Amino acid sequence: MEPLEPYPEPSAMPAQELRLALNRIASRGLRPTALLLGLVYLLHAAMLLIARPVEVSDWLIALEAALGITSLGLFALLGRRALPPHYAHPVGTALLLVLLIAVCAYHLEMTPPLLTSFSLLVITAGYLYLDRRWLVFTWLMLVGAWAFVVERAYPQISAQEFVTDVLASLSIGTLAHIIRMGTLKDILRSRYREAYYRAAWQRAAHQARQNEARFRRLSEATFEGVVVHEDGIVLDANQVLLDMFGVTLEQVQGRDALAYVVPEDRERLRRNIVERRAETLETVGIRADGSRFPIEVNGKVIMDGDRAVRVAAVRDITARKQMEAEREQLITELDAFAHTVAHDLKNPLSLVLAYADLLREDLGNAPEETLREYLAGLTDGAQKMFRIIDELLLLAQVRQGDVQTTPLLMADIVAEAQRLLQPLIAEKSASITGPTDWPQALGYAPWIEHVWINYLSNALKYGGEPPVIEIGATGQDDGSIRFWVRDHGPGIHPEQAAHLFQPFQQGALRRRQGHGVGLSIVQRIVTRLGGQVGMENVPDGGCLFYFTLPRAEVPQAQAAR
Repeated sequence: MEPLEPYPEPSAMPAQELRLALNRIASRGLRPTALLLGLVYLLHAAMLLIARPVEVSDWLIALEAALGITSLGLFALLGRRALPPHYAHPVGTALLLVLLIAVCAYHLEMTPPLLTSFSLLVITAGYLYLDRRWLVFTWLMLVGAWAFVVERAYPQISAQEFVTDVLASLSIGTLAHIIRMGTLKDILRSRYREAYYRAAWQRAAHQARQNEARFRRLSEATFEGVVVHEDGIVLDANQVLLDMFGVTLEQVQGRDALAYVVPEDRERLRRNIVERRAETLETVGIRADGSRFPIEVNGKVIMDGDRAVRVAAVRDITARKQMEAEREQLITELDAFAHTVAHDLKNPLSLVLAYADLLREDLGNAPEETLREYLAGLTDGAQKMFRIIDELLLLAQVRQGDVQTTPLLMADIVAEAQRLLQPLIAEKSASITGPTDWPQALGYAPWIEHVWINYLSNALKYGGEPPVIEIGATGQDDGSIRFWVRDHGPGIHPEQAAHLFQPFQQGALRRRQGHGVGLSIVQRIVTRLGGQVGMENVPDGGCLFYFTLPRAEVPQAQAAR
């Protein structure tokens, strides 16, 4: 995040804003002034009416009463309507004019011995007026009225005394004006500067919140976990990272970020942070529940003001590691697959070539029965190669195919598998017993048919002489169905049994016949369909091969073969 540009300090309050503020101050003082003058006029008129001095005429009392009512009316009007600030000085001057009329009338009528009221008006105007133009105009009006009254009512006052009083009053009024204006301007400038910086701070805070929100949106939009830390201490993290480790932001803020990786990698990662290297590292993360998972960390240093912080992108690479493991497993399987297929195809191919050589050598000399034997050998070898190729094609289909599971008619599937194996059943004089009603399971019929063929053919080959085979199905506690084939042969050694279903593995007993692809295909088929495979040696002899499938809770009429 780039640092915010500093706001320039205001050198002075703008003149227009200062004038407006001063007018507002003057405007706020008008209403109480109008109230005060109105009450004073009415009170003084009442006192004159009660005392009735000889020199007081009725028109003076009426004038003061009228001025008092006028002032109170202005007070009421100012309370009902807001006065625009630029009208403050004209209205204030009108009030002063009302006061001046009353003062002049009082002095002309009663000629009191003191003229301090005019001096007080001059001084008060210097204190109250905030606009110099209106102040000068008011002083001219006051001094002119003062001179008029002195000339008419006080001829005994000399010009020197009058000028001295006027200059003294103007000096005090000027000083009061300067002091008050300076104080008000300092206060207004301080408030303006405070408001200016408050607005600047709010703008900066708003911009910072916007930047933080933008960073948050960007970090939340990514599929990677993002953590911001300083020297390994977590400052912030996005929700993806918090969900990845199963923690909350409050739990990780202020903590060591390396506490969430395995101890053996912490020193390596800390060196990377100290040296500020921008490289991708793989390590193992630790979730809040203690579980571990592989992660990839890529960090970069950025400047936040004068601080160097580090932003690290964290990616959960569990899926990638699984894919790498599966790829390595696939490579291993393909190596074994190549050897197995080469071995399994070599035997029937050698048989075909041998019978072909015999047939070529004895074609004109051997009896017909011998030639038929050669042809039967060729056919048998070709059929074995065809079966191997069919199974390899099925293996490719299981690896890549995407099938839709449906409820199975298992009785029909088992019957079809037995029909296809009928020549081997007849050859071995085998007996196969099983239920007539089968529970319904979900699967893919062509694949499950192959599973039954594989299990039954192995039982026919290795289940004793003659083979006695039992088939059936058993419900499991987890809701699945276990289908099984049991023979009464010699069984399988535990060491060999552990590798039966591994890709392209055979027990030594199985090496004499068959090939190593069949059970591997069975294991892949059942796993793709959501089940499991296995083999158990039966205590009283023989072994039991089984596979499980999910149960299908549908009416029998809807089941599909």
